[in-house]
Amino acid sequence: MPESTVLVVGGAGFIGSNLVRYWLRKHPRDRVVSLTSGRRVSPGHTGAQDVVCDLGEPDGLKQVLTEQSVDIVINCGGWSDNGRAVRDPLACFEANVARCMAVLEACRTTGVRHYHQVSSAEVYGDLSVAAGVDESAPLRPLTPYSSTKAAADQLALSYGHTYGLAVTITLSSNNYGPAQLPEKVIPRFVTRALLGLTLPVFESPGSSREWLHVRDHCRAIDRIISAGTPGERYNVGGGVNAGAHEIADAVLDFLGLPADRKVTVPARPALLNRTAVDSTKVRTEVGWRPEKDFAAGLKETIQWYVDNRDWWLPHVEAQGEK
Repeated sequence: MPESTVLVVGGAGFIGSNLVRYWLRKHPRDRVVSLTSGRRVSPGHTGAQDVVCDLGEPDGLKQVLTEQSVDIVINCGGWSDNGRAVRDPLACFEANVARCMAVLEACRTTGVRHYHQVSSAEVYGDLSVAAGVDESAPLRPLTPYSSTKAAADQLALSYGHTYGLAVTITLSSNNYGPAQLPEKVIPRFVTRALLGLTLPVFESPGSSREWLHVRDHCRAIDRIISAGTPGERYNVGGGVNAGAHEIADAVLDFLGLPADRKVTVPARPALLNRTAVDSTKVRTEVGWRPEKDFAAGLKETIQWYVDNRDWWLPHVEAQGEK
């Protein structure tokens, strides 16, 4: 018998697929179920049970939780692309809020022991201060994407307060690593560079993001579920900030390409200038620390795309960039 049955919502996505692989390796006595909508966007898993379920049909999810005797639900599902959310905010609301509500309701009615939600540091809004914000900072989401994440987080916490569901949340800085879709800035720069295209950098002087390797995020989720406090939010950041200009330069330098391949383009609406979090709470309360150095992690990530062209090329072609 497994010690626990863990269901990962969005198990075919970037964070979800990495979390499934991490959990299988770290907790071999647990059973892991990867819940997807049927669209696989990241490499598959060995040892996890893949289940296709439409979160728009709540009874189907309740049936999965009951039949699989799920103890822990980790919700990595939903949209994470700001540009896509700007273009279609209603669909973003459906994906990030309505479907989160469906998962929470299914957890409440089937006796799930612990629910963990993967959220974003963007719920804090734009930062002008040098230091990152801690969990006591007010939520000031400025985009449709970050507003839906903030709403979903509040929903999750309300289920803890009202129904006694053990809820924890990670508010992470920008995740990066291998097998991330080319809609995100690092893989987009790398894949465009490998295709001989320019690297478009938004016109936003001083803009920067804090970066977190996805495997470090997986480790934080694990520690929080086992040693964190239900009803709490935990900031998780890698501690290193870098802007798009710096990342583009690093990509071109690693690949030995000329600097003039980087071009400046108009910024998209509501582009945040800076995001960063204070991760003191997760460090002190559950003993988590990031392990992956950003410079080394970035080089390893670039090399992964060099070595795995067959994986990313269909995604790039689907976006119409080749």
